[in-house]
Amino acid sequence: MFAALFGIPQSVLPPTWEEFTAYNEAMWASDTLTVTPQAQAIAKQVLGGGQLGFRAPEWYRAVTAELLPPRLRRDFGLPHGAAEQRLATGALRWIRRIYPALPAAVRCVGPYQEALGRLSGKARPSLLIQCSNRLWIGQSALGW
Repeated sequence: MFAALFGIPQSVLPPTWEEFTAYNEAMWASDTLTVTPQAQAIAKQVLGGGQLGFRAPEWYRAVTAELLPPRLRRDFGLPHGAAEQRLATGALRWIRRIYPALPAAVRCVGPYQEALGRLSGKARPSLLIQCSNRLWIGQSALGW
């Protein structure tokens, strides 16, 4: 379903979890995934404040750095020293406990919720999703 949100047909997806994992590891090690100037601009907007000036908390940036492959982390210029690693470890421990209890409106960012709405036939995102989109991507809707 996630692939469908990006227009990826099922026919090109790895058929098993093992093949999916192998594909991901190969992609992370390859030069196919790169940090372009556009990707840097998006990361700066999401992590650094966007148009609303809401800067992501330090723990959020630390978790982002922790979850990226080292090469991409470096290319995005995300610090990942001992302090960031401790912060990410603590945040991930906390997130794993509370995340399942959060309502979807809080648990999932607006662009994801909008994409799910589109898959279910909604023509426009709700006002709440539009506000979340503005916070995360600097505009009220994806590509309208």
